[in-house]
Amino acid sequence: MVTRAIDAVNRIKTGMLRSDVEKEFRLEGGLFSRNQTFYVYRICPYIKVKVTFELDPSYKDFVTGSPKDRVQSVSKPYLEYSVMD
Repeated sequence: MVTRAIDAVNRIKTGMLRSDVEKEFRLEGGLFSRNQTFYVYRICPYIKVKVTFELDPSYKDFVTGSPKDRVQSVSKPYLEYSVMD
């Protein structure tokens, strides 16, 4: 499982769409920022990454992320207990 998670994180590339990231990761609970988002690996929610996005200027909802936001950077994966809302 750890190898699969590392491979999934390594597939996240600069310029990739938010919708692509969300195929293998889901939003973590807690506070949300559209341009800097914390994701958990779908298979194991203790494996997390922080992704920074370039925002889609045509998307006017500032509460949720646009599927067309583009990845600017991604952190290394890290382990942490889940945050629940």
